[in-house]
Amino acid sequence: MKKLLLLSIALCLSVAVLSQNSSEKLEFFQNYKAPKPGNAVANNFEFTKTFSPVVTEKGIMDEDIVIGNTRYDLQSNSMIPKRIHVWGDGSVAGVWTMGFDETAGYPGRGTGYNYMGTDGEWGPIPTERIQSVRCGWPTIAPWGPNGEITVAHSGANTLIINKRETKGEGDWTEIELEGPDGGPGLLWPRLITSGANNETIHLIALTTPTGNGGAIYEGQDGCLLYYRSVDGAETWDIEAEILEGLGEDYYPGHGGDGYAWAGAKGDYIAFVVGDGITDGIVMKSDDQGESWERIEYMTFPWGGGPVPDDTQNFGGGDGDAAVAIDNNGKVHVVEGRMIHYYEGGSGYYFPYTNGVIYWNEDLDAIDTTMVGHDVVDPFTLEENGYLAAKYDDVDSLLAEYAAYYVSITSMPQISVNQFDDIMVTYAAMTHGYESEGKNFRHVWSVISPDGGVTWDMKQDHTADVFHLFSECVFPSLASDFVNGMAHVLYQTDNLPGIAVRFEEHAVTDNNIVYLPIPWVFTDVEEQNVNTLGFVAQNYPNPASDQTMVQVSTLQRAELKMVITNVVGKKVFEINKGDVDAGVHYFNVDVSDLSEGLYLYTIYSGNNAETKKMIVE
Repeated sequence: MKKLLLLSIALCLSVAVLSQNSSEKLEFFQNYKAPKPGNAVANNFEFTKTFSPVVTEKGIMDEDIVIGNTRYDLQSNSMIPKRIHVWGDGSVAGVWTMGFDETAGYPGRGTGYNYMGTDGEWGPIPTERIQSVRCGWPTIAPWGPNGEITVAHSGANTLIINKRETKGEGDWTEIELEGPDGGPGLLWPRLITSGANNETIHLIALTTPTGNGGAIYEGQDGCLLYYRSVDGAETWDIEAEILEGLGEDYYPGHGGDGYAWAGAKGDYIAFVVGDGITDGIVMKSDDQGESWERIEYMTFPWGGGPVPDDTQNFGGGDGDAAVAIDNNGKVHVVEGRMIHYYEGGSGYYFPYTNGVIYWNEDLDAIDTTMVGHDVVDPFTLEENGYLAAKYDDVDSLLAEYAAYYVSITSMPQISVNQFDDIMVTYAAMTHGYESEGKNFRHVWSVISPDGGVTWDMKQDHTADVFHLFSECVFPSLASDFVNGMAHVLYQTDNLPGIAVRFEEHAVTDNNIVYLPIPWVFTDVEEQNVNTLGFVAQNYPNPASDQTMVQVSTLQRAELKMVITNVVGKKVFEINKGDVDAGVHYFNVDVSDLSEGLYLYTIYSGNNAETKKMIVE
């Protein structure tokens, strides 16, 4: 009864409606620009918890798989690192920046870590960092035959590497990496591993810029350096190298988190570099870092910058990009689309810019003309095959925004499965319930079944009643897929925006959520023969005894239901055999299943659809 009352309260709450009609609102979005941020300094806040009718009941009625908590709510300044990894046996590990004591500047800040074994059970929510010193901005990767390794930066401008030979258990070995001899320290690291046993470590990090108390290094204010180790970061056979194409001849400097690795594929490794207003590039190696190729994916008339003053509206990216390598060694990039404006020595951005840009090595580099100047409609990119996703109902959004300084469709992540199908996840401002006149962001995904030519199966993963008041941001998508599952880690609270950097609201509790996304692999031509109409949500949900699922089919086909746990292990199947077109029902006895979240997939011929069910 308590749950039903809470849901009734939530559903009866009104959504704020602006007085503008659709045409007025779209005109506002097209012309409204906001100043770009400077080097924002985190303030301390008096802690005031704000409750919503649904979020306060987390753990009772929320279907989120919460693996961690934090009050420190900034997970990246720009591109999102690899904060989640899945092994071939189905085990998963996740990391995040965790801090709780905001009144003292988060002295205990560091890497939160949790691990899910092959039994599908996560460990207890951590309260202590894994490092011995204050840290932030972690990345995780596999290391050795069965181990793991993380890196984060310390408050003393050094990098802290933690590793252990067995994932999920044992003590961490800690290694400190200082900056180059005679140079400033290091900040904002990114790390991956490659090789048959993940024994080769690849690391990039930025020399501390002057704005963060550092110094110019090799002519750059923020110099991006490459490191490589084959002995577990005990020594570095390549150390503090400025790769050709990244130095002062190309850029005056780089920004924090303005770069991100792809997951390695064989001997291929690659990372993306870009800020959305100067040339965006991919650095790619086919020999595990011995040699490198510089590939431009987005170009500007002024190259590496700076942007000329009094540059009117021009198209680019929002600096939030990601990269993946397919099974043939081809590189794929996604980035939030952004319209920019420079005048009087100041830069501006258009917060309601719409679209997730897509590029691969078979395509020409994207320029400002191709991005277009229309804020709401990225039609030029879409017509030319450079668009992975957009928000289809922009005029439903409110005219207040939470300032992440990215587009309404941003924070993209990209991965490629064993069939070279592509998945892109992203955080999009989404119409629905709001807080203080600002829409929440939801976690979305879209799939390309043909290597980036077309995009389909767009889905809002946080559209249900459990997330009416959830701000879902900073998604990190694992590079690999196991048992047909994609694996995402994201941060959520009940207030749009973040407190630490942009002071959108007072400090509040945030959850770190693990989101498994089922992905059914089928032949592209077979997918086009649609036999499945709709799949209803099981009722009741949650269920403790019996539950029912209604399904409609469009033509005769084999119909079955498969229920799996969150790591993709099948626990139940009902096969109805060949059925005629029409409405069909699956009656499921869940009384023998353990409490928790399950996924049920309805198969009709070569089509499939997956939904979540809760057993209590």
